[in-house]
Formats: sequence, structure tokens, C-alpha cells
Amino acid sequence: MKKVLCLIFCVLLLAGCGSDARKNQAVPELLEPVGLNVDTCTAEINDIVNDTVFYGHVIPGTVKLYFDVDGVIKNLPVFSGQWVKKGDVLLSLDVEDIEEQIEDLDDQILNLQKLGEFDDQIADTRITYLQVEMNEIAARQGTGNSAYVLKSLEVQQAVMDKDHAVENREAQIASLETARDELNEKIEQKELVAPADGYIYYEENVSEGASVHAGTTLMYLQDPKDMRFAVDSYISQFDYERFPVFAWINGHECEVELIVPTDDELRAAMLAGESLRSEFLLKDKEGIEAGDRGAVFIRYLYVEDVLTVPKNAIKNDEGGRFVYVVFDDGSREKRYVETGRTNNVLTEIKSGIEEGETVYVPD
Repeated sequence: MKKVLCLIFCVLLLAGCGSDARKNQAVPELLEPVGLNVDTCTAEINDIVNDTVFYGHVIPGTVKLYFDVDGVIKNLPVFSGQWVKKGDVLLSLDVEDIEEQIEDLDDQILNLQKLGEFDDQIADTRITYLQVEMNEIAARQGTGNSAYVLKSLEVQQAVMDKDHAVENREAQIASLETARDELNEKIEQKELVAPADGYIYYEENVSEGASVHAGTTLMYLQDPKDMRFAVDSYISQFDYERFPVFAWINGHECEVELIVPTDDELRAAMLAGESLRSEFLLKDKEGIEAGDRGAVFIRYLYVEDVLTVPKNAIKNDEGGRFVYVVFDDGSREKRYVETGRTNNVLTEIKSGIEEGETVYVPD
């Protein structure tokens, strides 16, 4: 029995010593599995490029046509798909009601002017009569008595009444003239005219007698000679002017110019609930046809000839950014680096490693 207890005590003692030894042992660094190649890359001189890509296709130059006023279609002299020339009338509105409103406003203005002349004559006669009475009082009693003062005030009031009446009348006439001018502008916009040569296409709901609303696109004019590149995304004029923009079509880089929409076009698109897209003029159309697909690139970043490593080679800890430099014998050295600009693939190295050194690249 004593031998058994002694054996158990020895086993427990050895187990305790083993546990303390494990507590003091350092955790080894995780290494790559034996027999597998370690992913590495050489620090090299490269260009860092950061492009945003918008895919699209070549279309004929398309112009949206619409009225700036509400109305009813009176005449539709063209059919969808017809070739038209610049200046051809494409659509006319019925403006008879507007013409009647203009005639009524003209009558009101003329009546106010005639009545005003008559009222002015009566006011002038009254003022003259009061002035005569005031002068007679002055001749008989002088200008220092109360009768003269009262008559003088009466003359002043008569003059003020006339001036006030003239101001009111002129304001009424100005308001009527403004309303008439607005209607005349509508009359001038009664016809939709082709802005260039091309094929005309119009919506199915465009027909004689149909009502139209200001800003609603009614027709499209396509000019096959005026090819453009369209993308289904809105590219702002700010980005276009600040960063390099180019297209890539049929394997060739193409210079493009952003077509900046007018305020009227933006308003019309918003009123019609249409999504905004961007169109570009093609500077060189050789070898390009309608329907060709491609992409527009906005180059937000372009840095030439800088030392780079793959982006995922960069690590971070409390000391900053670092990489693992790998030597020929497979050993590694942790090296802190100063980084610069980056894109989705590469990161610029300003200091910490030299060109040609090999770095560890996980994943």
C-alpha cells in the first residue's frame, strides 16, 4: 500500500512540473505549412492608376423635343421614322383660346388708358379751379388767413389724389401687359421645329387633339452623323473638368467631350421622372458605328514611376505600417514602411524598403 501511494505522489509531482514548464514556454510564430510555396513579390517601379469605369454604347445624336407650355396638339404633319430637315415644323398647338385671352387683355388695357385720360382731365380741371379760388382768397385777404391755408391744403390733396389714381392705373396696366406678354410667348412657342436634320420619332400618345404638358418629351430627333457615347450614369461637369476622362471603344482609346445638359433639359427630365444619364461627343468617329459598346474612364489618380508593392502586403500594428521582407534563405524581417498613394492593387512605398527586395504577400 505504501508503494502505491508513493507512486501516485511521484506522478502528481511530475505532472505539476510539466504544467509550469508549459506556462513559461513562448508561443512559436506561425509559419507557412511545410512543402508549400510562400507567396512573395518584388518591390518594383510602377504606375499607380485609379480609374472609375462607366460602361455604355455608341448612339446617334438624340435630341429631346418638348414644349415649354401646356397645350393641345392641333397639327401633326410628320410620321414617326420620317427624315426631316432643320426648320421643318414637327408639331403645332391649338392657340385659339390664348389668342382670345390676348384680345381680351388688349381691350382691358385700351379701356384703362382711355378712362385714365378722361379721369386725368377731370382731375386737372378740379385742381385748376381750386388754384383759382386760392388765388382769389390771397388777393382779397392775403396768404396769412385760415381760408387761404385750407384752400391750399385742398389743392394739395387734389394733386395727391390724381397722382395716386395715376399710379394705380399704371400698375393695373403693367400687370395686364405682363399677362399679355406671357401669352404672346406661348403663341411664339406654338410650333415645335426640327433643330437639325435627322430622323424623327415620337411617343405613342402623341396625336392630334392630345393634351401636352410643359417639359414632357414628345419627340426625339436622331442624327446618324452625330454619333455620341452614352452611359447610364450621371457624370458631373465638376468631375469631367477636374480629372482626365476618356473612352475605350473597339480596342482604342478615344477622346471625348462631355455634353453638359442645359437647365431646361434637367428640368424636363425631372418633370418626366427620367433617370439622368451622360452623353459624350466623340472627337474621332473613324471605325465607330452606332451600337458599338465600350466604356468611359474617369482617372481620379495617376502616379508615374513610384516604388510599389501589392496592397495586401501592407500590415498594421501599434508601431505603424510594415511589410515582411523575405530573404533567399526563407527567413523574414519585419520592416516598417512609409506608404503613399494606393489603388485597389498597389500601394506606393516612400521609404523602408528598396527596389528589388522581396516581400511576403498573404492570400
